Amino acid sequence: MNLLREKLHWIWKRVLQAYADYRVTVSAVAFFTIYGAVHNFLGIFDYDVREKMLIWKCFDYKAEIYGAMLPLICAAMFTESVLHYALKEKRTKVIRFCALLLAAVIAVFLSVGLSGRLFGESTYIMNVSVSTVSRWMEQCTWGYVLLLLLGTVYFCHRRSGVGFMEYMLHVLINWCAVTGVYFVLHVGTILILSIVDTLFVKSAGGTFATTGIILTTGLYYVPGCIIAMRNMESRIEDTPAKYLIRDVITGMTICALTIVYVYLLKALLLWEIPSNEIFGIVAGLFCFGMPIWMMDYYYRDDTKYMRFVRRLPYALIPLIPMQSYAIGVRIFEHGMTPDRYMGVLMVIIEIAVLLFWHFGKEKMERVLLVLCLCVVVCFLIPGINSNSLSYRWQRAFLETYYEKLLNQGSLTQTECGRLRGAYKYLKNKPEMASVVERYDIYEESFAAMLADAGIDMKTYTEMQAHQIHCCQMVGSMDVAGYSRFDMLNQDTRYKGTAQDRIPVDFSAFHFYKREDGKEEIVTVDLSDFAKRCMAYEREHPDAGEEEFSAAMKPFQKIMLADNRVLYLNHFKVSYQDGIKDGEAYFEVVNVDISGMLLEK
Repeated sequence: MNLLREKLHWIWKRVLQAYADYRVTVSAVAFFTIYGAVHNFLGIFDYDVREKMLIWKCFDYKAEIYGAMLPLICAAMFTESVLHYALKEKRTKVIRFCALLLAAVIAVFLSVGLSGRLFGESTYIMNVSVSTVSRWMEQCTWGYVLLLLLGTVYFCHRRSGVGFMEYMLHVLINWCAVTGVYFVLHVGTILILSIVDTLFVKSAGGTFATTGIILTTGLYYVPGCIIAMRNMESRIEDTPAKYLIRDVITGMTICALTIVYVYLLKALLLWEIPSNEIFGIVAGLFCFGMPIWMMDYYYRDDTKYMRFVRRLPYALIPLIPMQSYAIGVRIFEHGMTPDRYMGVLMVIIEIAVLLFWHFGKEKMERVLLVLCLCVVVCFLIPGINSNSLSYRWQRAFLETYYEKLLNQGSLTQTECGRLRGAYKYLKNKPEMASVVERYDIYEESFAAMLADAGIDMKTYTEMQAHQIHCCQMVGSMDVAGYSRFDMLNQDTRYKGTAQDRIPVDFSAFHFYKREDGKEEIVTVDLSDFAKRCMAYEREHPDAGEEEFSAAMKPFQKIMLADNRVLYLNHFKVSYQDGIKDGEAYFEVVNVDISGMLLEK
């Protein structure tokens, strides 16, 4: 019992320390945590009940609030890391207040720009669509957040008064301790609240347990990880983490490096082209192994094993040409994309890290400056950032090979793959809509040209799967003046395999009404409701069941005659649409529709 009390006291002490050092940051984390926990907890109530709650109105702008969460927390953490050392000076307090106010304004600006709520999706701002602006804002947000995180680490290290490798060891050991406690709290929270959920509440998806996890993460784990970057009290030499890092994790990275070298030796002996996947494997090994080997350098144990470990970073040098070859081949064959752009930057970062390691081990924090420069180039500089460069590259592929097929009537297999890949990449980019429309490779006449050129038409089929799910749309109903009520279920022949089921025609959809042991067919025109659902699904592809049901509820009432009205209650439809062999294609795959019929 005393041990438990001591551990709880230690946890509470760490949370208070985090609050003392990062008051605004931890307060912001607590606000977003409680906001998210309440939002999740209200899921135990039915949708109609939640709609009547005054507190539910606080979540009308949840997308904007969640969008501002990460930029605001990171900016506050950066500001308090930089200005923490002189909080008592009046002048610094003013600077700190202004910096935090500016951080809040930027966070609100980014979240509103990401949501696009203030403008319609078809609105243009200075000849640029709102959807395009939202994509730009998303890229700027990620660049902004990454710069803040890198800056926070850099200034925390500068204030620590220890070398960079020793600092990173402190941080890693602190994170291990915080994560270990969090794992115990996480398991205990799930165990206890899942029992409460199952025995008393019986909510869908374990609402109590999920709410508890949100609170545990936001009120303990996040503040714990923040203070881990400033706490230099951990004993590096005596902690068990020393053996975990130096022996276990280092040994695992050596095994991984050995496997990569064995694969490369096999490729050389058999004269094979290295697999494209090798780039990701080596990049992951570098990101995971290099920091571990750098921290191992702090342990000055004069043993053969440690002398070998201190030379391990140089073993990555022969892998850089192989990575360059792998990413270069992909770019040459398929063009630039943001992922491949990041691959090029990764090679540059690896070279920079190894140069710093060889020529200045005592100044390894300069790697953070290189990372900041890469973030600026990749996310923030117009024209050469990852998206801009990728768009131009893929657009050039699409236009070049489209025109070549029109003029010369043939494409090589590589050119054909570039044409198809460029079209698919640009198709879902709103800012490229006019280009894709002008160079539509799935347009019927162009598809005929592909067939004449001997290109396999099966590769020019583009299908997308959609699902509409409206459930429990009928709440209270006005039955005054009606004398008969019947439940309607869909014709059973709409179910079954593709060969057995009958085609779905929403303009004449068949329901069964049971009456005196007989089944009467009721034919209803559902085409207008179905079109509304499909349009909403295209505009809101991530809409959940509750959102979908609420949006379609005003249209659930269908007048069949002066004396008959149908209320749709359940409307679940899975369908595919797109282009098949150059022609428009639409097929309903599955339906599950029911309703309530009132008659006078």
